[in-house]
Amino acid sequence: MVKAPTSESIALGPNKPNDSQETTVQQSSLLKTPLKEITVSFIRRTKIHGLKFIFSPNKSKPQQLIWTLAFFLCISLLCTWSWNRILYLMSYPAVTKIYMVWAHNMSFPAVTFCNKNVFRASSMTKDDLYHSGYWMDLLYHNHTVIKRSLSILKESHKPALLSLLDFQNYTPSPDYVNTTEMMGRLGHQLEDMLLECRFRGETCTYKNFST
Repeated sequence: MVKAPTSESIALGPNKPNDSQETTVQQSSLLKTPLKEITVSFIRRTKIHGLKFIFSPNKSKPQQLIWTLAFFLCISLLCTWSWNRILYLMSYPAVTKIYMVWAHNMSFPAVTFCNKNVFRASSMTKDDLYHSGYWMDLLYHNHTVIKRSLSILKESHKPALLSLLDFQNYTPSPDYVNTTEMMGRLGHQLEDMLLECRFRGETCTYKNFST
């Protein structure tokens, strides 16, 4: 004979109405907890250094005051230093490191002169322009003048250069023009630029240098 379940047996099952009532009571009690108690509980359990000692009931008033001053002093130093680093970063700093080494034995120095004008127009000859005018972008293959290139030149250089670029009744030299020799001859000469030179206490001149 099977008995029908009674209301008491249902109430003793896993889904008791008392459990939901207890949960509701706990949630309502948490909502009713004052904000002050939650804050104090957080401060006493926090791991932030020094903060829990300010509100610790085990500390005396002078100790709490000292901890308060120390805490705000550290916060002020942190903010000041952080702002200083932000300003330094916004200034886009550049660091240049220079090391000075005294050489006890130094070879004769190598000097490099960089000039926009590779050749001196005053030193060019008709042979130079005839054989090298094409790769200097002054002449076409048939040795006629490129007017576009002449427009770039200074007005003071044009008359002398145009007289050299006139190849009518001109017989070119059969000798091959050495490019290295031509660049050394037409480039700026050291004797025209060197004002004073001393090496290891002795006077030197342009003759001590070689190209």
